[in-house]
Amino acid sequence: MASSADKQNKTEPAEKRRSGNSFVYIGTIIILIITVIAFVFVPALGGAGSRSNDTSFGSWKGKPISFVYGGYFANQVSQIKSDFEKQGYTDTGSPDFARLVWRRAFENTAIHLALLDLAKEAGMAVSNSWLDTQMLEHPVFLENGVFSKR
Repeated sequence: MASSADKQNKTEPAEKRRSGNSFVYIGTIIILIITVIAFVFVPALGGAGSRSNDTSFGSWKGKPISFVYGGYFANQVSQIKSDFEKQGYTDTGSPDFARLVWRRAFENTAIHLALLDLAKEAGMAVSNSWLDTQMLEHPVFLENGVFSKR
């Protein structure tokens, strides 16, 4: 059987049952608002201007040296790692091996950017006829030994 105190609690209005401190209620609401701002709005705004797949390791005259899939730096990392493995070095997960590969790839990328800047300052340019010749000879553009427009 229910006691008389239980019967009174069920019949009392909601305002009388809530006997908690109003500061706790207001504090809880403030914490909820701060949490929503911190975990919903800030990441959403921060992600709009940044590239999540882009990791920059430095720069050359304001041009970032970034690890981007398919970029020069990423290709250098895989090429140098492959070269070391051909020479008999194995990647055992050693931080020294990884540091050597990434350092050399970074240096190669910085030199590559410097050479591109020097060539641009010297007025060097690639002609369209040379590009056409290279495309006609490159195996990526050939199907059955013939240039493919596709």
